[in-house]
Amino acid sequence: MGHLLPFIWQGFRPTTRYTFQFSKGFEPKILYPQMEHKVRAQIAKADQLLQVKSSEDLALLYDLVEKSFHSRNTSIPFLLPYLERLDASLRKRQQRIIYLALDAQEHPCAAIYLVWDQQCVYALMIGADPQHHSTGAVQRLLWEGIQLADRKKLAFDFEGSMVPSIFQMFRGFHATMVPYIGVHHSINWIVDRMASWKLSGSQL
Repeated sequence: MGHLLPFIWQGFRPTTRYTFQFSKGFEPKILYPQMEHKVRAQIAKADQLLQVKSSEDLALLYDLVEKSFHSRNTSIPFLLPYLERLDASLRKRQQRIIYLALDAQEHPCAAIYLVWDQQCVYALMIGADPQHHSTGAVQRLLWEGIQLADRKKLAFDFEGSMVPSIFQMFRGFHATMVPYIGVHHSINWIVDRMASWKLSGSQL
């Protein structure tokens, strides 16, 4: 915490959040039996019901991410043009891929936006249609990302969430929980309190 003192002295507020990671060199064949039964069951179910394929449909990804936010009664914190600018840079560097999970009628159930650097593959965004929540699409797409990291010989980061249900689902993959610290600056105690509610996963 000492390295944060200059920020604290300037009025910034430190916050601790958590993600889950598989380090470099993990082996999916060894990992899979260690995952919680519920996660494995959802992946197996998705394998029976869905097909997974790569896509370039950024608007569809955004729509599914937006639906996920709306299902928790929150607004998506960025607009499609922002995602398009980010994607243009990552696509140029060949550092991203979009995977879709589709049902037998080709309806999109979920999408994942995976990005990577020289160390790690990150599940930067995951979006799902609430009507297809029970298909196991999200767990199956995360498993696709984990296998991608294995093929690239990189670590895998779930880009953890403080939303309780998402946190529990990520934890079911039996990855290592890793804390990380952020800092922010607010103008008054009301904004601080709102930030703490959001970090705890509460709805305002």
